[in-house]
Amino acid sequence: MISAVRRTIVATAVCAASVTGTSGAAQAAPTPGYHAFVLDKGRYTSADSPDPAAQLCAFGIDHRGRVSGEYERATDESGFVRDPSGEVTVFDVPGAKGTEAIKINDRGEVVGHYSTDTGLVNDSAKPHGFLRNSRGAFATIDMPGAAYTLPQGLNNRGQVVGVYVDAKGTGHGFRWERGRFTTIDVPGAAGTEILDVNDRGQMVGDYLDRSGRALGFLLDKGHVTTIDPRGTRYTLAFGINDRGRIVGATVNADQTQVRGFLLTQGPGGPVTPVAFPGADRTVPGDVNERGAIGGCYYKEPPAAGITEATGITGVTG
Repeated sequence: MISAVRRTIVATAVCAASVTGTSGAAQAAPTPGYHAFVLDKGRYTSADSPDPAAQLCAFGIDHRGRVSGEYERATDESGFVRDPSGEVTVFDVPGAKGTEAIKINDRGEVVGHYSTDTGLVNDSAKPHGFLRNSRGAFATIDMPGAAYTLPQGLNNRGQVVGVYVDAKGTGHGFRWERGRFTTIDVPGAAGTEILDVNDRGQMVGDYLDRSGRALGFLLDKGHVTTIDPRGTRYTLAFGINDRGRIVGATVNADQTQVRGFLLTQGPGGPVTPVAFPGADRTVPGDVNERGAIGGCYYKEPPAAGITEATGITGVTG
């Protein structure tokens, strides 16, 4: 199913939790583990949890620079919103054992997923979707008859997009507006998911072709344009702003290389790498109207007997 492909890629990219730096400038190496980050005007800033036992992974950013995403502990997780001052607000869907926040819009509304059977939403047999309004009230978003529903993005017009999985295990993109669902599939695809929508109604996401490749796409006024900037096995387009800037990530066939990208002029334009300095993998999740990017990066722990600062094998005696 298409959602499983996305989960695998995101897990490979950022999973196994403060560094501030400017691209190209000398700086300390990032702490091992995964972290949220903001890239604004060429400056990368790590956004970490106030609790050292929890890690942050961001998927959304609004016009004020607030980022949203997963607040993950060892056995469970919550949603979070972090403001530019560094204050982190953690929240859970009432009655849920696990909550994942994904995107945030300029009104402070957040979409994501929750689980009632497992602490980590990815382990759930039937995750549900939610919309959290700016006052903190929740609404459930579940496609009728679907095995499960995963909202992934929203705009400022009340439109929510995502993927639902049918009884046969096939993923379909959807748009939810005023309580009504519309299914949106890429023609000829084996599975489709929509990951974001801007205020112009343009959507980005990924689809599975018949060979099992995942390709990014832009949907604009009914026309689908494939996004495949590096010709890799997997491409996911995670975010789009109202200026048509697109962020995403590419992954090679054996899932050992994950590289973030920014398209400032659409699918056919130049590709700008997005890579947190010193990190092993970077996944940009969203781009706001000012061009600031929010996402996750991952730093491998040093191998046993290797000194992180020097890379020299330690000798005792």
